[in-house]
Amino acid sequence: MVGPAPAPTLLLQHVPEPKQGKNRMHLDLDFGTADLTSEVNRLEQLGAARLSEELNEHGFRWIVVVDPEGNEFCVFNPPKSLRHWRLRNT
Repeated sequence: MVGPAPAPTLLLQHVPEPKQGKNRMHLDLDFGTADLTSEVNRLEQLGAARLSEELNEHGFRWIVVVDPEGNEFCVFNPPKSLRHWRLRNT
């Protein structure tokens, strides 16, 4: 039996500063792939634009992207330890 495709992980991040050139709500999307570049290339084909190269901090890796309406979001991968935990608990 095949179930529905897994949905992307959605992380909402509160930012304390008032809006000044970026969204008040910033989406960080985990599409479940380790290849961030390929995922961002796919999004660029759909109309998004890359705003950064790959960044990393505390084991998280991400690329900042903007949609055609100017809304910024990140495509990210969690640290390997969190990825393994998520796979075991789904």
